[in-house]
Amino acid sequence: MNMDDLIKRVGVYAGVPVSDMKTRRGGRKTSRARQAFMYLSRHVLGETDSDIALFLGCSQQNISYQITGVEHDMRIYYSVRNMIDDIRSELEKKA
Repeated sequence: MNMDDLIKRVGVYAGVPVSDMKTRRGGRKTSRARQAFMYLSRHVLGETDSDIALFLGCSQQNISYQITGVEHDMRIYYSVRNMIDDIRSELEKKA
């Protein structure tokens, strides 16, 4: 699996078009999907922040900040943790 496959699967799960996830626009739903993609890219695919940044067309610092935010939100919000866990489970089933 690569980042192209992952972003498509996250988009399908979240109901967000891939084109929206690759831009900075969008509401909370799009932002959450983009953050989930960043988190899973690092923790499941083993991609570096610079690789993720290059893929999404943003800064490495932004990637680091967003992933730190997701990790924080996963400890506080069950919905965020459940979303990440559900996507991770789907990835493991299809792997």
